[in-house]
Amino acid sequence: MSATEFKFLTVDGHGRPLEPGSRASIRSRCMKGVNVRQGSRRSMRKARKASHNASVLQEPTSSHQSASCEPLVKSLQLRTHELSFNSSPLPSTALRLVVKYNALLDATYPLERHLENADDNPIQRMNDYLTLLNENKILLESIFLATYAVDDLCSGTKISPRSQQSLCTILSSLNNNLHRASTQQSYSTILIILILLFAAESFQDFNAITTHLVGLRRLLELRETKPVPMDSKLLFKIQQVDLRTALATGRPLYFPFAYSYSQQPVGVTKPPRIMPWLMVHPNLMSCYQTLQALSTHANRHQASKIGPLLNWADFQSQVSTSQTHLIGLGSSQLPRGSEALRLGMLAFLSTLSRSPAQKPRLPIFASQLEECYFAMKREQDPYMPLLIWLMLMGCISTIDTSSSILSVWRYCVKPDLSWGDVRKMVGELPWIQMIHDEPGERNYWLLQARRGDGGS
Repeated sequence: MSATEFKFLTVDGHGRPLEPGSRASIRSRCMKGVNVRQGSRRSMRKARKASHNASVLQEPTSSHQSASCEPLVKSLQLRTHELSFNSSPLPSTALRLVVKYNALLDATYPLERHLENADDNPIQRMNDYLTLLNENKILLESIFLATYAVDDLCSGTKISPRSQQSLCTILSSLNNNLHRASTQQSYSTILIILILLFAAESFQDFNAITTHLVGLRRLLELRETKPVPMDSKLLFKIQQVDLRTALATGRPLYFPFAYSYSQQPVGVTKPPRIMPWLMVHPNLMSCYQTLQALSTHANRHQASKIGPLLNWADFQSQVSTSQTHLIGLGSSQLPRGSEALRLGMLAFLSTLSRSPAQKPRLPIFASQLEECYFAMKREQDPYMPLLIWLMLMGCISTIDTSSSILSVWRYCVKPDLSWGDVRKMVGELPWIQMIHDEPGERNYWLLQARRGDGGS
């Protein structure tokens, strides 16, 4: 193992490992690289293998990362010159990183600006925020870590020395302070762990993600009240990471919160062809109605720019309930069309926030999507709006356009089908224009351009 990798262990209040085999793991990692004879056949073979693996891993990701990061870097350069707080208690270098972090939030949570209270004073809110950061140095260090992590990804570095140092400082402080009840219940503590989740997900470190999610669940359990009395914005962001990790690994959700509603959304378009598939299970119908209503509301809001989209509590509860039900339906033997709708809605939910530097890798979910694509391809008369929506939503979420999706696209989608026609088709299903239009059109053109590539 290289010196830039970490092993996360669950410890008790005295810093002692809880899991079986943890002590052996610590000894093993401490002894790595010790008593190694340089120039031996084993050390030379290990060096060749490490060099080969590094080149294999870097080649397919570097172009994707640079393409993803180029517009982000330009945006951040503009944002760091955009705000000036002469009364800020922070040094100018720290202030620039905080502004950069806020720009990352805009890229990561595209709906956030539309969910804020329109009556808030943004300048006052920023000043309060800067005061909090000045008083909580570990929270400030966490923000530095988030910006460092994105810089590392954009430069093709796995994890840089400054990111390592920042991470060690944060983890050490959390470990020392979490035995205090005031720290356990603190908003800042939850926010720090959320930022650690952001960094861990950026590097696709599922062990670290799981450790942080387990810790967060324990902190919520300590509150001993139902429903969970937590800031809805923070809970939504935690549940987004929870969802993507569940899709990547196939494990259950750590935060499977479902909320009851007094009434279902009204005025939702229900295409006749998909109604039989939705009626297979009441939760599937409920999720479709909720997400379609959310899409309609968001698209109308974007056009009118009047008032906030939703309040955070309503938005978080709708998203949470939908992802909890849809993950829960995974164990059911649903008809093919129903399963396509379930997977498409999960892909939709996974895109409500996103990494500002790269598309998430969700291997198990990607396999489920591809299996569904081929199953629909074998049908005599597949419902094209559903299939095209599922393929584009899969590409926006996690699917690579160089994968086997090409053969399905080439077989099922006509060469002369325009983006305008596609846009009308996907409008029948959950689709938020401010999130999905740009990447959806980009993937449409990529798939159309690659129709002539090899394969059947």
